[in-house]
Amino acid sequence: MIPTGLTRPPVAVACYGCGHSWNTRAREGGTVRCPECSHPRRVPTGCRDRIDPGAPRVYREEAAPPKRPAPAREDGPGLLSSLASLFRPAAAPPGRVIGCLHCPARWRTTAAPGNSVRCPDCRRMRRIPTGTARPATAPKAPPATAASRPVLPSLAAPLITPVRPALAPAGPRGPIDPQTLPLREQNRRDHACQTVRSLAAGTGLYAWYNQPPGACEALDTNQLPDEQRCPHRASHAVRYAQGATDTHVYACTEHARRLAALADRAEYVTATVHPLRGR
Repeated sequence: MIPTGLTRPPVAVACYGCGHSWNTRAREGGTVRCPECSHPRRVPTGCRDRIDPGAPRVYREEAAPPKRPAPAREDGPGLLSSLASLFRPAAAPPGRVIGCLHCPARWRTTAAPGNSVRCPDCRRMRRIPTGTARPATAPKAPPATAASRPVLPSLAAPLITPVRPALAPAGPRGPIDPQTLPLREQNRRDHACQTVRSLAAGTGLYAWYNQPPGACEALDTNQLPDEQRCPHRASHAVRYAQGATDTHVYACTEHARRLAALADRAEYVTATVHPLRGR
């Protein structure tokens, strides 16, 4: 058995401390000590590649494949083994083939990945890449454009179409019991009367809670007792909006404008007038 260090060619190194020079067979990247001052000195990586760039080392050359002897004529298992040896691939030479980044030179080296070696032609350093080459992947398709959100309706347009109440028969009718109406209609009348009362302080114009369906719901307390209730049928819906809540009052053409004007007395309440269908 021959030690590994005896097969390496010696290289000259110099001490950093005292400047003494000597030859060493240590491996590249290893550390040796100066025989004079015992100062540690690192053996440069690729220093043996710089010895003679024109004549690379033997283990970097690709040896010619050996000539195969003519197979002897045999019978039995020996003939099959001889034929199998003819098609057995030859062992790959040690080392790795790399190319220079500055010239078209290519050579084989046994230096470890991550170290730097010098090009034998242009004498520039080349770092040996680490890992394996990644296969080229197909470019990713651009992400699909997100669908635009639908445009929300403006506050000027009604968010919901007011439901036209049932038309009242011609002629005056007296008050009704709201408990006989659907729960949704009862809640609308409660909210509408509270909103108009909060806006109509001192004006005398209110919404009548007991008005029959289809009639004008305005109540003018400035008139005589027999004329306070409007006898006309509802033709418009006055919608009051405050933030995320809204309600509406049914009124005739004359009282619809007066009820909508009450919203000017409040800062956060807006009123819009919408005609009923078929009117």
